[in-house]
Amino acid sequence: MRSTPGPRSAQLADLRRERARAEAAEQTAMLALARELRADAARHESPQRRQIELSAIPLVIGQTLGLSEGQAMVRLANAERVHDRLPTTWLAFAAGRIDADRVREIGRAASRLERDDSFDRLDQRAATYAESHTVPELRSWLKRFVVRVEPDRAAIRAEKERAARRVDVTHDDDDAMAWLTAYLPSHVAAAIDKRLDRAARAIGSDDPRTLPQRRADLLASWATTSDATEPTLRTDIAVTIDAATLAGATDGFAISADGSWSVPSSWVAELAQTQNPFWHRMVLDPVTDDVLSHEYIGRFAPEILTKALIFRDGTCRGPGCLTPADRCDVDHREPWPDGPTSGVNNWMLCRRNHNQKGHGVLCWVLLDGTIVPVDRPDRSTPRIEVSPGERHLAHTLVDQLDRSAWRRCRERTIGSDPGVNATRMGRTPPRRSTMAKYLMLKHYRGGPTPLVETQMDQWTPEEVDAHLQYMEDFADRLRESGEFVDSQALRPEGAWVRFDGEGRPPVTDGPFAETKDLVAGFMVIDVDSHERALELASELSAAPGPGGEPLREWLELRQVFGSPTTTWD
Repeated sequence: MRSTPGPRSAQLADLRRERARAEAAEQTAMLALARELRADAARHESPQRRQIELSAIPLVIGQTLGLSEGQAMVRLANAERVHDRLPTTWLAFAAGRIDADRVREIGRAASRLERDDSFDRLDQRAATYAESHTVPELRSWLKRFVVRVEPDRAAIRAEKERAARRVDVTHDDDDAMAWLTAYLPSHVAAAIDKRLDRAARAIGSDDPRTLPQRRADLLASWATTSDATEPTLRTDIAVTIDAATLAGATDGFAISADGSWSVPSSWVAELAQTQNPFWHRMVLDPVTDDVLSHEYIGRFAPEILTKALIFRDGTCRGPGCLTPADRCDVDHREPWPDGPTSGVNNWMLCRRNHNQKGHGVLCWVLLDGTIVPVDRPDRSTPRIEVSPGERHLAHTLVDQLDRSAWRRCRERTIGSDPGVNATRMGRTPPRRSTMAKYLMLKHYRGGPTPLVETQMDQWTPEEVDAHLQYMEDFADRLRESGEFVDSQALRPEGAWVRFDGEGRPPVTDGPFAETKDLVAGFMVIDVDSHERALELASELSAAPGPGGEPLREWLELRQVFGSPTTTWD
């Protein structure tokens, strides 16, 4: 879910972005220093001297950044992994779209991957997801990602760890207490947790013990009164698993409803053979996404719908909340009786978010004007969101960043008032009934004679950085004003392709024979008038070029066919 900062949150959002850029600049400089020290060490003829100097690099970095040697070693390894294997993610870091905490989580997930195509798939989507989700949500998503893209390798690691299961007792002599810790398969631990919670709550409110005390006493009772030698699961555990995987046709993992853990599907299949479980198959309407296509005439959801909603949502659907769905309330998105009791209109909200929504605090627009869209559960397989060409371009831009490790932040002045179109509590702004979309084409060559003949590959790294930063800031302002649709940069290489008849391969004529009209990239905007489109195109044309002077390049502005003229009501 992507939140659009309201007017009173704009400065805080600017500071967050500036902090992320400073973190990226620090880590870029750290990598540059490490490369320089390694180059110095390589000049020594003595292998022992080289090894000693290489081993001292984390110490030098740690002393500079105020970290221990171990912390510096971990941070350096993580930064190098993301920089070298995930260039699109690193560019998002350098632009301030994601911060160091999110980069750290992505790097940790990457450390568990082995195949090149898995790194590519992670890089294609990680930054986009990280930018619009909290760190705990990102961590949960990354867990699911790893077991889905490399289930065979994840299963090997899981089997190795299951063989290391154990129980440890650590006595605290000072307070007459001890810690009992168990290293168990996730699905077994989840079953224990749910059974403890259900049994502790069932004792009754007249019991003077707190809920944690009841859970501790129950576990001690169960552990000291049973002679069983194998765990027996007698509780509901919601997992999602493909039918083909469950049948053993393909490798895969069973993932918990809230996404916090996963286990190899073979472990769940063992339960199917020995524990006689009840399998709940959920059917979703392909058009409305309605759970079981079920609608109930009444306010309170029946048990079957409640269980389906718990399985579907996994966690509270409030912004950034990870409270398990089985501890949440069934809430109507559109209040009953105007809204039906159904899978489409119902979702799970924790009691805190439920109360906030009921009192008008939590809604589509928060008190400070922040717009919070609905976040649907995301348990799909990773989708490709970055093309191979864009990833190649990202590699090139990362190399340029390396040549300018200490890049000056060109963020707009803190405290500026960007034009954010936000609905305020109790007041509705004019509604746009139609909008006009325009395409702005940026050419390598073509159009009227350019004022600047020097191509970008002949600019200095600082000039390239300034130009790209201007483009990024320009797109950010349009995102905040709601006028941005999409933008992409295109590589100069390409080919002409045409259909040559049924059953025959396509005809190609490339690379481009004619380079006088070569598109370098495009941006699609959604504006209320042709005059506004001209204004934005003129502003984009003023991006800095050689010497920092406005490039004043020609941009081709074309309205999207069929896009209507904007009207207001």
